Amino acid sequence: MDETNTPTHAKLPERCCFCSEKETNFIQFLTLNHTLLYCLLFLFTSDYSFGQQNLILNGDFEEYWECPDDLTQIEKCKNVYNPCYHSWSPPNPPVWSSTSDYFNTCASIVSQVNVPSSVFGYQNAYSGNGYLGLSNCEESGNYKEYVQLSFTDSLLPFSIYQFSLYLNLADVGGNTSKHLGFAFTDQLVYYNNYVSEFLTPDVSIDTLQLTDTTEWKKINFEYAARGGEKYVIIGNFHSNSAVDNVFNNLDSLPNIGGFAYFYIDSASLVYLRDVPPIQVPNVFTPNGDGDNDYLTLIEGEDQIDEFTVLNRWGNQVYYSKNNLICWDGKTQNKEVSEGVYFYMIKPKVFNEKRKEQYSGMIHLIR
Repeated sequence: MDETNTPTHAKLPERCCFCSEKETNFIQFLTLNHTLLYCLLFLFTSDYSFGQQNLILNGDFEEYWECPDDLTQIEKCKNVYNPCYHSWSPPNPPVWSSTSDYFNTCASIVSQVNVPSSVFGYQNAYSGNGYLGLSNCEESGNYKEYVQLSFTDSLLPFSIYQFSLYLNLADVGGNTSKHLGFAFTDQLVYYNNYVSEFLTPDVSIDTLQLTDTTEWKKINFEYAARGGEKYVIIGNFHSNSAVDNVFNNLDSLPNIGGFAYFYIDSASLVYLRDVPPIQVPNVFTPNGDGDNDYLTLIEGEDQIDEFTVLNRWGNQVYYSKNNLICWDGKTQNKEVSEGVYFYMIKPKVFNEKRKEQYSGMIHLIR
């Protein structure tokens, strides 16, 4: 997962079927230059709008129901929720309660949630007047905080979206963490336990290098929607005991509590493009004439986790699990006979509406 805004318009082939390294490098060179030409044509000929609609409601966290006057008041920010149930009888909250925070310039200094001066240090918003805050993890124990953002509408199946936000490390706490996860859900959820005990993130960034307490850092990624998602939960889904080096001490920060605290601002989710269907050719001719000698996919190879070919007796004659499907019509280095073969696909993300694409017939003709 890349933290920078890396273009993903074209996928360079890892290698060609049974090519030499020099031949593969040449193909990649041609592919890259074709991509650059396409990008230039796209810029000068397309009516594509760079002002796409942000699907996250109140993604800049400017609007609020009430101005916050203390910590733990994340839900005073409009359309932002705390997925951990945190209603308790004073004086002691449950050990698993999660109380993320909302900061705004409207708050007084004594409230502890003023922008730019709060109990966690000094930090201006990336834009506007407000931002969110959560404890990513603690030096001892498994306490973590989460925020839940809502969308203007449900995400469409077979569609790819660009998600981005800005992160900043609070001045105090003395630590940072390399983990941040994102779980997309179709309903608003409240748990009376740690979210990490119930949810697995759809996207997990495990190489964060957040050490600057001054500048905001942009995090973005592409997300292929299942369809129907209306919310995203953000936080650290790792267990402190299960993951090495979750926690990193920073000598440059005052350690007043042994925790890592992140600010979040300017969250955005925009539609990019549709996911193409998986297309497998129904005929290939591995006869050595240089034309259609290998079974390769027409479209959708990057959506496949496993690809298996069986003969009429159900015996496996080909298997791939590395996103590069390239069958030469042999099994155990021996040519298989002409005939009809059956393929099965295990997709990276199963979608009921596309299940007919996950199996089919291949005619092998020599």
